[in-house]
Amino acid sequence: MTNLIINSEIVQDSVANNIRYVTEKHTFSDATTLLHSYSLPSDLDANAVLLLRAENINKSLTHKAEVEALATNYEIPLFKAEFRDKFTTEEQIAIDSFNDNYKTLSTLTPELKASILSALEYYKDATKVYLSHPKTIAFVNMYEALGIIAPGRATEVLSYGG
Repeated sequence: MTNLIINSEIVQDSVANNIRYVTEKHTFSDATTLLHSYSLPSDLDANAVLLLRAENINKSLTHKAEVEALATNYEIPLFKAEFRDKFTTEEQIAIDSFNDNYKTLSTLTPELKASILSALEYYKDATKVYLSHPKTIAFVNMYEALGIIAPGRATEVLSYGG
């Protein structure tokens, strides 16, 4: 669901030397807020500017969501917890242990360790997980190849039914 502006208000409005100084507050559907301060000629309607800004932001956010949906073939992303729940409790424990200790494993090359670190950082920064994303596929397949999850589990984890 796209996070859109659900409320907008002017929280500060003052005029000095024919210049209006305005601060807008926009509240999004996830309860986050955006403050925007600017100046304009005192004869312009700040409320009209406020409404147009909110409308344009919502149009941009809706367009961005539509482009993302098209780019991912309308795949519905998973929240991180939903993705994690695709693994069994035992697999989660094994994955957590591996992620905490991979740097000390002498069987892994420095290049593979760097790749793992990069993937873990990417996952940490992500807000959602796409099962068809190349990085998701590579990382889940790596867990299987290293024996952290059982043979065949990568296919199950990467499917929407599993």
